[in-house]
Amino acid sequence: MAEVWIHRDVQPHRLLLAAIFGLFASVLSAAPAWRPIPPEDLAAVPPPSEPAANGLILLREISVDSSDNQGTDFEYYLRFKVFTAAGVETLNKTEIPFARECPPRRLAARVVKPDGRSIEVAPEAVFTRDVVKAGGETISAKTFAFGALEPGDIAEYRYRISNPEIVAGMRFYLDHAFPTALVRIRIGLIAYPGYGLQSLWSRSAGFLDLSNGRTDKLLFEARGLASAINEPFPPPDDAVKPWFLFYYTTSDGTAQKYWAYTGGELQALTDAYLAPKKRVKETVAKLLADAPGEDEAIGRLYEFCRTQIKNLSYEDSGYTPDQIEKLKFNKSSTDTLTNGYGTAAQINMLFGALLRASGRSPYLAYCGDRSLSFFDFQLKTRSALPHLVVATKNGANWKFYDPGARYLAPGKLDWKNERTTALAVADKYWQMVETPSSEAAYSTVRRTAHFALAADGTLEGDVALVLEGHPGFAAKRRFGAKSASAAADLIKEDLVARLGQIEVTGAKVELPANLDVPITLSAHVRIADYAGVAGDRLLVPLAFFQKGVPETFSATTRKSNIYFPYFLREEDKITFTLPSGYEMEPPGVFTPIDSGDRIHYSGRLDLAEDGRRVVYERSFIRRLFQVPQASYPVLQHEYQRIAAQDARTLSLRRTELPAGAPATQ
Repeated sequence: MAEVWIHRDVQPHRLLLAAIFGLFASVLSAAPAWRPIPPEDLAAVPPPSEPAANGLILLREISVDSSDNQGTDFEYYLRFKVFTAAGVETLNKTEIPFARECPPRRLAARVVKPDGRSIEVAPEAVFTRDVVKAGGETISAKTFAFGALEPGDIAEYRYRISNPEIVAGMRFYLDHAFPTALVRIRIGLIAYPGYGLQSLWSRSAGFLDLSNGRTDKLLFEARGLASAINEPFPPPDDAVKPWFLFYYTTSDGTAQKYWAYTGGELQALTDAYLAPKKRVKETVAKLLADAPGEDEAIGRLYEFCRTQIKNLSYEDSGYTPDQIEKLKFNKSSTDTLTNGYGTAAQINMLFGALLRASGRSPYLAYCGDRSLSFFDFQLKTRSALPHLVVATKNGANWKFYDPGARYLAPGKLDWKNERTTALAVADKYWQMVETPSSEAAYSTVRRTAHFALAADGTLEGDVALVLEGHPGFAAKRRFGAKSASAAADLIKEDLVARLGQIEVTGAKVELPANLDVPITLSAHVRIADYAGVAGDRLLVPLAFFQKGVPETFSATTRKSNIYFPYFLREEDKITFTLPSGYEMEPPGVFTPIDSGDRIHYSGRLDLAEDGRRVVYERSFIRRLFQVPQASYPVLQHEYQRIAAQDARTLSLRRTELPAGAPATQ
């Protein structure tokens, strides 16, 4: 997966860049064919460093081409050798993540048997689906399986991604479940006064520059990359994944000079896109005709950008990827307003223009992304601050806006843009500003259930999840573009994945138009044998919402630091109506867990006055950001104590036989 950081829609000097990058030499030939497989690939075995590897990436090749001066093409070629059934299973879940406006094209895949037979993957076996990443972000991906694949076979696939932008920098992440024998990256080399190419890579990649002094193209190779570290709550990608980065810069001085220059570019961008042009002023006059107060005025402008401009970064924009490629490009905020569509960045810039036309003083800001990396001032690349947002300043206080994110309330940022660095230009001076972070109460998950329990252990009732803050934003992105039936299917899939044999009916999503109102997921469920039968007792798992959830930190050792994306609060309340003829036995005591202000856990079990209903309540608060790897045993112990209490059961003793049942002697 790659990170693109210079986009046509946020570059004020597009014509200059077009002229510059038109000088790229072509590094791609015609559409690639399958390459011959050398004997050493057929005979490949697991590397000595990972003798139990389920497979091996024999070759990962990436070629970059901007020669047509209309965008950038990327060609990907991957070849694998599989050794085990587990390796086959891994490749049969192949996913190619992509930005919606840049889908993979010319995708082809095949299996090569040891005897040389080649079996192509049929085009109809390739599907597009949504993938939920860690942290809740939903992205699109092409998925497919190598139907004829068996241990000992070679599998390979190739595809092209055509980006309509002139891409002047990119980071490639090279992690995989398999170790990698060879990575090869080819980049056309620009020759333009004042611009130079910089290349960086992670310590775990160890690339070599094999360009041999050529001035038309660059060639980098790395060998012997280890398989990916798969641990829960890992640090940002840059810290744990092998990567390669190239970018062009005009700076040959210190980091201070580089960011000063970048601040100048940001100021030029602000002047170009936030200028209060006639149509923008007219729109503001209509939206604020009744002179609302400060917060309401900003809210109206924000809501207009969020709802009245079709967001091309979302799948329900009304345009297909092919149609997006043919749309007229927005060269200004007036174009975005006139055309009624725009990318997330263009929508943000339009919001800034509306704010300025209303007499306010907004600024554009380049913001860090904690899902990728922690900001490093000494790293002289704009990839360190990839996200464009709008900022306002009141004295020393900054506020940030991101209407292009669509489901964020005014003044809020996604978790990955919180607690990081933003470059802003205020009053002609550039400065690095720390973005605010949210408290645990902001990201609250409230789960309720009302169940009736039958004497045979069957559980039936209604469940509901109310998601606020960061979990709510992730859920809104996931469900916002779905039909009612598709949303219901996703809720059912989640429950089945966790609980197995469960009947789900009436599943629905309540997605309010008001951004301050949380999203609600609900369903009616029925689970046979939920409670265990032990003689004259029923043993009922209390923590329904934790049942079936894998232990968070089960590994005895940890290779990386632990990194939680945001503070979190969970509140569960479950009511069990007891079956006739049963009563609750005295429950054990729940032990609260308080580790300072880091983790709080409590449980409570009460019997209603009528004696027929039991109410279980659970509370969990996590105020952790980074935990050093050395502290893993302490954190693991706390989570194990919580898991042990989540696993507790309610014991119900039978006090009378069901009607018609024979008495025992």
